[in-house]
Amino acid sequence: MSGLSIRKLYKAYGAVTAVKGVDLEIGEGELVVLLGPSGCGKTTTLRCIAGLEDITDGSISIGDRVVSEKGRSLPPEQREIGMVFQSYAIWPHMTVAENVAFGLKLKNLPKPEIESRVRSALELVGLTGYSSRHVSQLSGGQQQRVALARAMALEPRILLFDEPLSNLDAKLREKMRFELRQIQQRLGITSVYVTHDQQEAMVIADRIVLMRNGVIEQMGAPEDLYHRPKTLFAAEFVGLANIYSGEARGGEVRIANGPVLKSSGAASGAVDIVFRPEQVRVSSEQPADATNALRATVKESYFLGNIEDLILTVEGIDIRTQLSPAEHRASGSSLWISIPPEAIILLPRGGQMEEAA
Repeated sequence: MSGLSIRKLYKAYGAVTAVKGVDLEIGEGELVVLLGPSGCGKTTTLRCIAGLEDITDGSISIGDRVVSEKGRSLPPEQREIGMVFQSYAIWPHMTVAENVAFGLKLKNLPKPEIESRVRSALELVGLTGYSSRHVSQLSGGQQQRVALARAMALEPRILLFDEPLSNLDAKLREKMRFELRQIQQRLGITSVYVTHDQQEAMVIADRIVLMRNGVIEQMGAPEDLYHRPKTLFAAEFVGLANIYSGEARGGEVRIANGPVLKSSGAASGAVDIVFRPEQVRVSSEQPADATNALRATVKESYFLGNIEDLILTVEGIDIRTQLSPAEHRASGSSLWISIPPEAIILLPRGGQMEEAA
């Protein structure tokens, strides 16, 4: 039995349908990220799981218990879930320990058990010794840890995260990604995490569910979405990509108003051509292997510390590449590039890549 089962989920607000027939099975202990732009239905799906929204059609089950179906919905407090919000949603007039204990007191648990759970939760998030502080005395990252400790103290079957890091500064946000992932792995709690940040999704997810316009566009492990996008939207949204329109035929593809490249893809006819910047190889001399070797001119160069981001002009088109370690190339300088045929992804124009037989 999966940890969480969503079947044919629909959620409509009047004439607007925000979620359109989502099917998703999440295994015990799995961390699944709902990823996508604003308005794609990811937060609405999370709120339906939490019981904060009644569903229009379909069903949601936690373990073997149906918690939502058309016309019936268990309230959030009966779903054995813990939720971490974007806004933290912690009480500023309470101490850290009082915040973490809040939900436990509502359950009328014995005082010794409450104290034990609070102590364990604070230890898990690295806040041992902070129990008597008021949360107004804490940094943003510490407040987010309090919110996480409060959710975990309930010992939920499902942990839900609604863009929990979006209010943090960039450096702290990056650090907290790793901490959240490590804590979730140690606990083994089935988790659903909502974000629009694709880097965040790549770091923490066992599986990414990419959503668009209320439906699932593609789902899979982070490396699957990055290296094997099935649609143009997936290729554009997850990671950086060089994307062109063109024509494929007989193992070759012609970029519109650009060069002809060899490709290992089997598509033919009108296609969208995708390859990642880091897959573009750069050299000062013509490569010994002439496959997809092209003369290029540096149009723009940006030093980003660990990498050099280059925009190159090649036979009338712009190609982006990234050099690591950073290697300064002056604007106007000439160099050679090559693109491995296996790095070129071909997508039927305006369609979706077919599954391999």
